[in-house]
Amino acid sequence: MSHHVYQTKAIIVGNWPTGEADCLTLIFTETLGILSARSRGMRSLSSKLRFGLQDLSISDVALIKGRNQWRITNAILESSLSYELKNSPEKLVLISRLLDFAKKVVAYEQEDKYLFKLMRDVSLFLKESELSSQELLNLECIVVFNILCHLGFMPLSSNLEKFSLKNTGLTVDLLDDFSNVRRSTVKDINEAIKAGDL
Repeated sequence: MSHHVYQTKAIIVGNWPTGEADCLTLIFTETLGILSARSRGMRSLSSKLRFGLQDLSISDVALIKGRNQWRITNAILESSLSYELKNSPEKLVLISRLLDFAKKVVAYEQEDKYLFKLMRDVSLFLKESELSSQELLNLECIVVFNILCHLGFMPLSSNLEKFSLKNTGLTVDLLDDFSNVRRSTVKDINEAIKAGDL
């Protein structure tokens, strides 16, 4: 019996060893949402999956859905954040924290192209921009705020409309402007997280 092959862009959130050489891989996909899939033989040195499924990579992946779980059959690396940001540990920590937050609040196996694009845009922005520690804090807050607004956990108040990434792109100037409202926004975010039991 042949299985349908799903092709999609994906951000590799993480891998957990299972069996002799397999991994359970958590991916944030463009068309299938967040899901976990078995990567057979990935830990083998000869595995064709090994390079395309490293943590914090962006890859083109092929998946099939079995009776009980997804399985990744191919992965072609587009970008390795862990390599490209290896000299910027603060940036790697930030993207890891944002992906960890996303996996807690986003429903599994539910397509959300906006959130996928948001996380991909953040990744590209981190690679291309020189950012201070303060600007990284502002970036994290802006992205979490946008995720919560998109999912309906927070309202988009008029004083924060300019920070909606549905209306504007990420820039260093935007991060700097956010300093004026970060304290109050962090309070609102924490209240939304508590109210939503996230």
